[in-house]
Amino acid sequence: MQNRIPKSGTRRANKSQPVVSRSARVRNHQPAASPARVRSKQHRQVGTARPQRARRPVGKSKRLTKSSTPTSSTVRGSLSVVIPAFGRAPLIGTLIRRLRSWPAVKEVIVVANHCPSDTLKRIAGSRARLISYPEPLGHDTGRAIGAMAATGKYVMFLDADINWTLAELRPFLRSLTLGSDVALNRYPTRGNPRYHHPTAVAKRALNLALDRPDLQAASMTAVPHAIRRDVIEAIGPEHLATPPVFCTLAVLKGYRVVAAALSQVGLRNPQPARRPFSYNLKDVILGDHAEAFYHLIRHLGERGYFIDSIRNRAALPSPIGGAGDDVHMTSTGPLPADAQSRTSAPVPTVGLTPTPARASTTGQTPTPAPASTTGQTPTPAPASTVGQSPTPARASTTGQTPTPARASTVGQSPAAPLARRVTRTSAVLAVVPARNEGKTIAQVIRHINRAGVREVCVVENGSSDGTARYATNSGANVLHFDHALGHDVPRAIGALKQAEQQVSPTLFVDADFPVAAQNLRPFVRAVTSRGVDVALNNLSQGVRPLAQSDPVSTMKRFLNLMVGRPDLKISSPTAIPHALSERALQCLAPVDLAVPPRMTVQAVLQGLNIAAVHYVDVVRPNRRRKINHRRPGRGSGMTLTVPLTRLIIGDHLEAMALWLNAKGPRGGYRQPRRMDLLAKALKEYKRDRMNSSVTAP
Repeated sequence: MQNRIPKSGTRRANKSQPVVSRSARVRNHQPAASPARVRSKQHRQVGTARPQRARRPVGKSKRLTKSSTPTSSTVRGSLSVVIPAFGRAPLIGTLIRRLRSWPAVKEVIVVANHCPSDTLKRIAGSRARLISYPEPLGHDTGRAIGAMAATGKYVMFLDADINWTLAELRPFLRSLTLGSDVALNRYPTRGNPRYHHPTAVAKRALNLALDRPDLQAASMTAVPHAIRRDVIEAIGPEHLATPPVFCTLAVLKGYRVVAAALSQVGLRNPQPARRPFSYNLKDVILGDHAEAFYHLIRHLGERGYFIDSIRNRAALPSPIGGAGDDVHMTSTGPLPADAQSRTSAPVPTVGLTPTPARASTTGQTPTPAPASTTGQTPTPAPASTVGQSPTPARASTTGQTPTPARASTVGQSPAAPLARRVTRTSAVLAVVPARNEGKTIAQVIRHINRAGVREVCVVENGSSDGTARYATNSGANVLHFDHALGHDVPRAIGALKQAEQQVSPTLFVDADFPVAAQNLRPFVRAVTSRGVDVALNNLSQGVRPLAQSDPVSTMKRFLNLMVGRPDLKISSPTAIPHALSERALQCLAPVDLAVPPRMTVQAVLQGLNIAAVHYVDVVRPNRRRKINHRRPGRGSGMTLTVPLTRLIIGDHLEAMALWLNAKGPRGGYRQPRRMDLLAKALKEYKRDRMNSSVTAP
């Protein structure tokens, strides 16, 4: 006979356990046994270990023990709260009184700027420390000035426009007491519509560039957030005026930055009509993140944490003069001679051994390509925002000088720069990189020919399955390399070889899978008859908005925002197919074709016409390779372990270095803050610290 089930809905742990009614438990004050307690008791009875739920590792977090748990006595009077106030600030009085009732609060510092007299009287009557400026300071400048006056062990930053509750502020202080150095607001989360706003895209891109995907869109741009005061003093309080810069420097210096809690501040912020500014706040935040990228590149080099170990850049010939050079576009001036010498270093010979030329349609004698440099853009020179002296740029990890690399060509003349002006023609050529694509190369070439392409150049590198033989039998012109050239390098070499005879519109297709001719014709028409110079795959049309938040799509969208082309969304030369006009080929250097995000930047700087012309699904049919997938046993979804993802993030960092070198540390966005008043406050802060250190016993 089956055991009876009590009215509480739980089974007895064993048959000997008496059935106790709910009313009897209430009279005897016995809590109802939950299923988890019953299972735990059973494990203790039979002597087996209780199963534990797998937890994600949390890095350097301290073990939470009774001794490490913060108590009210340990945090009492340890928190300084900084509140910038602008205009009337109707909620400021209520907020200050609520904060003063929190035992952890030592002081409330209000930095009032452009506030009327009645607001100043309300602040002064609320037992808050008042720092007043008659003129507007600009966004976030009050945070930096208030932090200079803070004396607590921890500093929390709020806005005066929101009626904060103590319950939503306590987790940030608790995070600091448990060992964090910077506690951020997790807003906006993935399910929030603002997660795809341009400012949130910039936040996510910066966290990816810092190799901190676990932070997602968390940023010091959003309040509330809290910081240890010793961390503020070590980094410099002046950087709090540009929150992404401070967060970047904290990560680079090894401080523990965490997303401590979630506070939904988007709907609680007043509308812009209630906070009129003389500038566009979105542009200010984008400029702040550009400046954060500037500091990241200045400290780590133009690729940051993402080295380029997949490409063989030594195989790239460089342009000889012409528009493909990078330095001539720099508006801020080239680096000093000593800094330029540090951006390049010799690279050992890669050793691409040429093999006899395959069958060719032109019958010319192959000639090896000459050795040259890759034409890399030097890392931008550092610049101070608050009167600091600049320091020289760090050495770049990718701008190295290659040694000669020989390749066997089929019916081609010596390598020539893409920028050299030669005979133009309206016929379209195609470049197809291929490595071990014997199963698909013939079908790929067949569809390309049906799209109206006159000649197909297959750059076969490191194949062992007869790819070159299949390509030759299909009527393609084959360039053969014994060893793999790496990602995107064959595109540049193929385009360069084609341009030796004539500069023609060129279509770029991969050999992983065939693209139907009807999907290739829009790219051909765009560069031949529609006046488009760079015709891109319109991925935004076929990828759902929620699926455009992956790391690669985030970096693509961010770069398009930086260069002033938000209409491109996630369209990028990183994805095939794409096509280039004659004018584009004359303006681009080989390294720009080998690092596709650089092509976007160069095209904008050169005034080329860029357009997303047609959607082709390249995600589902793409061939599965080791480079496309996470390395087994290394990391989780919160870490960047896919080699191709890391390569593309580094490519976009390199493109950002090129853009910042041309447009300045803020990427062309103006700085609307009163940095002169901030510099004056910083000078007084340093003088007071020096005097206090002298008078200290």
